[in-house]
Amino acid sequence: MFYYCTNAIKHDNYLNSKKLNDNTIYILYTMFIVRSVYGTVFAQVYMMHKKKIGGFTLIELIITISILVTVILFLIGSMATSWKVNTNTIHTNLALNEARTKIEELQDSTFSQIYAEFNTDTLDDPNGTGTSPGSNFDVSGLYPSPLDNDGKVGRIFFPTIFNEVTNIQELREDLQDASLGMPMDLNGDGVIDSNNHANDYKILPIRIEIKWDEDGREKMHFLTTIIGQ
Repeated sequence: MFYYCTNAIKHDNYLNSKKLNDNTIYILYTMFIVRSVYGTVFAQVYMMHKKKIGGFTLIELIITISILVTVILFLIGSMATSWKVNTNTIHTNLALNEARTKIEELQDSTFSQIYAEFNTDTLDDPNGTGTSPGSNFDVSGLYPSPLDNDGKVGRIFFPTIFNEVTNIQELREDLQDASLGMPMDLNGDGVIDSNNHANDYKILPIRIEIKWDEDGREKMHFLTTIIGQ
């Protein structure tokens, strides 16, 4: 049994990012256009002067140049808006495609080992401590938010609750999390309890979450799925 539903959440929390990103490219591109504008304007003035256009007063010349500059600046603004929209669309598609790819990776893994391989605990890795992919991952083309402690844009979430007695994250049925469809009977015994079902789950709710920096703002998209045995 395998299905997924998509959800998208966008956060507009302004951040102080100093890295080289698409915004830097946009600024350089705009500077190039502005330089071209000035070159065009001065070339126009020079040509009008050289041709000695009769009856063309200074005021008329200024009006003509002003109109020319206004039109070109409008075009620059349109191109800038288009650039930002296109960049945002590209990054969103990168996030969604990577989330789908990660779901396929989980689906292709040994079902009984999915939780152990992709959770935050390295001690339960099937092939030894630190040998599994873990919950966090990179996405090529996306930069993490400066507020992201691990420096990775992607993370896999399971329905877990931290047990302060055992000091581990437990896979639980009684978690209250609507985005994962929880609470839910994970081992199919007809009862929702407070036990750790890391070793006997029959279905596994998963959320793939990707957060990245978009021109100083944090953007986030996620996919949720339930993988069954």
